[in-house]
Amino acid sequence: MARIALCLSTLMLLLGLTPVAAARQEATPVNAMGTLLDITIDRAQLPGDVGFVLMGRNVAEPGSRHTYFNPDDVGTIVIVVESGMVTYEIDGTGGRIVRGANTASPAEETAPEKTPFTLAPGDAVVYPAQRRVEGNQGDVPAVFLFAVILEPVGPPEPDPTDVGEITSEILAESSGAWPDMPSGPVNLTLRATSLGDGDMLPAPAGGLQTVDQVSGNATGLIVADNGTLNLGDEAAELLVLSLAPMTAAPATPAVPAASGTPMAGMPAEVLLDVTIPAEVMPTGPAFAEFGGSTWSPGDEAMFPEWHPAVSIEAEVVFSGEYGAKSAAGIVASRDGRLENVPPGQEVVLNAGDGLLYLDNAADQWVRNAGAADTEIATFILTSSEDLIGPNLGVDWEQSGLSGSDVRLTFEQQTIAPGESLPAVSPNPAEPTLHLVHAGQLEWTFIWPDDRGAAPPLQFGPGSVVPFVAPARGGQIELRFAGNEPLVLVTLTLVRAEHAGATPTS
Repeated sequence: MARIALCLSTLMLLLGLTPVAAARQEATPVNAMGTLLDITIDRAQLPGDVGFVLMGRNVAEPGSRHTYFNPDDVGTIVIVVESGMVTYEIDGTGGRIVRGANTASPAEETAPEKTPFTLAPGDAVVYPAQRRVEGNQGDVPAVFLFAVILEPVGPPEPDPTDVGEITSEILAESSGAWPDMPSGPVNLTLRATSLGDGDMLPAPAGGLQTVDQVSGNATGLIVADNGTLNLGDEAAELLVLSLAPMTAAPATPAVPAASGTPMAGMPAEVLLDVTIPAEVMPTGPAFAEFGGSTWSPGDEAMFPEWHPAVSIEAEVVFSGEYGAKSAAGIVASRDGRLENVPPGQEVVLNAGDGLLYLDNAADQWVRNAGAADTEIATFILTSSEDLIGPNLGVDWEQSGLSGSDVRLTFEQQTIAPGESLPAVSPNPAEPTLHLVHAGQLEWTFIWPDDRGAAPPLQFGPGSVVPFVAPARGGQIELRFAGNEPLVLVTLTLVRAEHAGATPTS
């Protein structure tokens, strides 16, 4: 299945993880700040054209033992132990154990084949993706960080020999077109660091970085292709996974470009415009996911129910034919008209059409229903007690949208060379997310004082621009960058107090 970008729930299913994440557990970090792992791997052990990075934390209860295996996996798995003792086993060659990976003098040894070994706090194991067994033979819970760096494939089959409980907390994820890294050595680092107010952490040139925010202003951090910018009012502690070709030049902060010509009133095509009734929406905290994906002919997937849950999902089709059905029914939008699709009945959508799952926790089946590639965009909003994932800056509880009818719109527009959208002041009550469907976007934050503009952030095809509304104010400008037209998909959520609700049956 070819993917441009993948939502977190899809990534978890690909890995055989349940979409219901564990409650957050307190773990003792191996050190407060500094390098947790620094190792060189070969480019051949990373995804080819399309891939994803899923970074998280597992808690293995005493007596647990789980097996993971997908013969189609291509990529690398990384484990770093924070506390307790982890028992690990891999089937084949290429595994490397790093004792004291967080110390000044780590010691590397070869991981044995089909023979269990033990990892203590500060130890790590890095290996090409293959069958693996992880568990805890001790008397206290074992806590370890993991990074899964893979090409997207189908989910592994459940292993009937699994015993005990191993729970997962997802910390950060990124997915999409893989950087064009040359063959040869690639430096992989996992480190804990701090990013000051207004500072930028550049991404490695020719590589990528995945960032988890540990502390600081939760709505002030924005992660882009070329780096991470802290717009909060305090320093932010981060957990950062970086992949950098050894031949790459050191990363340098971007230089603000000249403003483009604002295009007031630029025409936008409305792909989906629905009002969702409050009774099917999450209340209190919730998490948002947004992303695009490309489905090749013959691709299909089944997403099993995961109750209890409160979740809605909206999708729009850019190209091709997309088939979908749900055990709870679907609201389809075709030619601007809404229609109810009964439970279990498939609806086939074409370019410009959209759909809405009012019960996104029910069984779902989706497929490419045509003979060419199908491109879609997906938005999911889920109660936080059901799924811990990225919220993309959408503070659902504080926005005032919780408990209200909400109008959701998808719009698509093209920005030509030398042009930009008018600068706007973000409104937390009307969060807006952007998906770069084609081309390159430059995102620039203009400080409310005399500091001018922050270093510009860059977003390429498949990237999602999260919503950010710094407490001190400021404006955001979106500009054309690159050499081809910029096609931008904008998702907006706004309270719809007087709008009629989308039919639910």
